[in-house]
Amino acid sequence: MRSANRPVWYWSHDIGWDQFGSLEWPGMRVVSLSGYGEPARRRFAAVMHQAPAGADTAVVHLDPDGLAARLRLSGERPVAIAATQSDSGLILTVALESAGDSPVHVEVGHDVDGVRALLAERRIDDLAAYPDGGSCRYAVLVGERTEPSWLVTADSPRGLATQLRRLRADAVRLRMVTDRGQDLLVALARPTRRGLCAWYVGLDADGVGGRLERRHAYPVHLDAVRQERGVRYAVIMRR
Repeated sequence: MRSANRPVWYWSHDIGWDQFGSLEWPGMRVVSLSGYGEPARRRFAAVMHQAPAGADTAVVHLDPDGLAARLRLSGERPVAIAATQSDSGLILTVALESAGDSPVHVEVGHDVDGVRALLAERRIDDLAAYPDGGSCRYAVLVGERTEPSWLVTADSPRGLATQLRRLRADAVRLRMVTDRGQDLLVALARPTRRGLCAWYVGLDADGVGGRLERRHAYPVHLDAVRQERGVRYAVIMRR
């Protein structure tokens, strides 16, 4: 979609494991990834924005060691991440840019406190939850710290909105997770920028499209989970 005031963008869902290499998004880069469903039937949702010249995106499915080895050899920069536990272990689905402008590495195994400890000294560009027994762990994209940021957790949209207002912060990543049997919203937040920043949770696909159209906005992040009533999304949008 096009506008004089926003980037060219697309969003897509119900993407299969093997479809990233065959889908054609000429001149686009993946800026957000989310995986949902059981590992054997894993599907993905993604947001794509128009790419700067030379910023090609590859999406790969690798274990943590394999991803670290690829990054050492290729010099690519990870920009978005999803994670799942399979029979063979943790699998990371990562969007990689060939024209990385700053080093970013991947860390796994953090709980909420571990992510917050990282944020005290480093920048986190994205995080993805995955189950570890009955608890929730996070894979994170870690870079150089350039501004304050926070990890905000809440058990309701109202609780999350209250905390963001107190911090004078915008959500830049928003995940719907289950940790020790409790449903939580987990947001990576940074100081408020000018312009609209809105987020919604619990939407179906039509609801996402409707909110974007009514707000005349573009998506910057999309999370997806499969629930009893179907796939539901959390979206962050800007204008």
